[in-house]
Parts: sequence; C-alpha cells; structure tokens
Amino acid sequence: MLQTCPLQSRDTAAVLLDYAARRLDEDPSLALERHMEFCAECRQFVDQQRALWKALDRWDAEPVSLEFQRRFWQRAERAAASRWWAGISLKPAIPLAVLAVFLLAAPPRAAMDPPPSKEAQAAEATEQVLEDLDLLSQLQSQMK
Repeated sequence: MLQTCPLQSRDTAAVLLDYAARRLDEDPSLALERHMEFCAECRQFVDQQRALWKALDRWDAEPVSLEFQRRFWQRAERAAASRWWAGISLKPAIPLAVLAVFLLAAPPRAAMDPPPSKEAQAAEATEQVLEDLDLLSQLQSQMK
C-alpha cells in the first residue's frame, strides 16, 4: 500500500493521472489499486478522469468559420503592431550577452593555470621552431 495518499501531494497527484491514462508501470499500478481499495477519493478521481477522457473522445468540435479566422488574425496583427518594442530584434544582442556571461563566469586565466616553467617554455619554443622548419621544407619541395 502507498505510504501517503497521492491526492495529498502535488508531487504524487500525477501518479493518479498516469494510472487513469494507463501509462503507469505494473508495480506502481498494483500499489495504487491496493490504495484505492481503501481510498474513495482516489478511486473517484480516477473514475472522473476516465469519464472526462471518454467524453472528450466522443466530442466533435465545430469547424471554425473563415470569417472568424480572418477577424482573429486581423486583431492579432493590430495587437502586434501596437507594441512599441515589436520592431526591435534582439538577435544582435544574443552573442554579446553570451560573451558577457562567459567572461563573468570564467575565472581569470592566472587562477586556472600556473605559469609554465622555463624548461616548458623552452621545450614549446623548440617544438614551434621544428614545426616551422618542417613547413618551410615542405614549401621548398613544392616550389622545385
């Protein structure tokens, strides 16, 4: 049996909806069925929910007239045009906002990495010189 009634908490009330829609797994369904043997409120909630869904399944909405659609879109366009900020685009500001957030959130470079040692700097410089020489060698062989 459930520890608390699902109707007593917003967090667990969705369990009843899932049960009524038959979307609940077997174990939680069995636990809820045992609970509903003693809880008339939950049983009534599930019955009412299923009755509502059956009624909605049987309901056939009337088609919307073309005149209604025309008037609706005219009003929507007038409402959009009356807003002073309707013509302002925020697209150019988005990259700047992202950059500002990144810069504010990122720790300073000095705080992230300790300064490289003189040996590491020398090794990096040597590696760069060797790469440059290799590139020059490739260019020379292509020019011949």
